[in-house]
Amino acid sequence: MRKITKRSAAILTASIVGVGALGGVAMANGWLVGGKGYASAAGSTVTPMRADITLSGRIFPGAVLNANAQVDNPNEFPVKLTTIKNPAITATKGGAANPTCVTDLGTAGAASVTPTLPTSAPVIPAGAENASIVLPLTIKQTFPQSCADTLINLTFDFEGTSAV
Repeated sequence: MRKITKRSAAILTASIVGVGALGGVAMANGWLVGGKGYASAAGSTVTPMRADITLSGRIFPGAVLNANAQVDNPNEFPVKLTTIKNPAITATKGGAANPTCVTDLGTAGAASVTPTLPTSAPVIPAGAENASIVLPLTIKQTFPQSCADTLINLTFDFEGTSAV
């Protein structure tokens, strides 16, 4: 039989303690068990929003007004408004159509009567009815004189993104 030196006894003891410790850790932690999980979800429906806007005063070249909007958001999520565009314009003067005003507004640029979104775009809460939003509106100096004493109606598109 071989003689056990102090060094080999220390190594043998450390090995036994190490293996025992590993076994103890394995027993203390229990068995490792894995599995799989499954989930499904339905995407929300995207429903068009609606807005009605009234102005805080009459329009003329250089007028600075507020466009007070009442917005409905029937969606399940809030919407951050990002764009107002594509205004369709009709104009009546004295109860009759005023095509000259419409033509001149087209020449001057419909943006001369279209509200703009503020830098920090408004967020319409989920499920909102008549959420009140104030949009700045500055009538450009190019606003045509042919539109004086005329009722101007705008139908426009607005867009937004889901916001959380």
